[in-house]
Amino acid sequence: MSGQETYSAAQIREMGGLDKLMRSERPTARPKGKKVVKTENATPLEHDEQVAFFEWAEGWLPEEFYALLWATPNGGHRFAAVAAKLKAEGVKAGVPDIFFAWARLGYHGMFIEMKRVKGGSISQDQKRMIEILRFAGFLVVVCKGCEEAREAMLNYTIGNGKEFEE
Repeated sequence: MSGQETYSAAQIREMGGLDKLMRSERPTARPKGKKVVKTENATPLEHDEQVAFFEWAEGWLPEEFYALLWATPNGGHRFAAVAAKLKAEGVKAGVPDIFFAWARLGYHGMFIEMKRVKGGSISQDQKRMIEILRFAGFLVVVCKGCEEAREAMLNYTIGNGKEFEE
């Protein structure tokens, strides 16, 4: 994997072990001289949209149903050793970000692929996985931001399914 840092076992131990490395935030590289300008009108990151969605869902869904909602940690930057370990454990590219394990409206459950409100696109791996999951009987929705994800959850849990007809 080109462009990823690699560390020896001794270096990993010196840094506090794999668990600490996995929890730490990795600095993002940017060209010298480029400054990051933060504005109040900046489009929230996919991460922020997903956090907002889970905060809403935790307060809205009954506890028994919230237990059936979880995130799939597929994306993000990882060290090569961690990525290899996850791949060996069965992590697959393209799996949507969120799964709601409640069969309803003739579906086996609902997957949500979260994207930023502005920007963000579906990768080829994601397109293929969405197609496979739909063929297998799951509802899969691509949502641009927390609001669309909330609307999809409301339509799935208390709607009549017409919102998802193609």
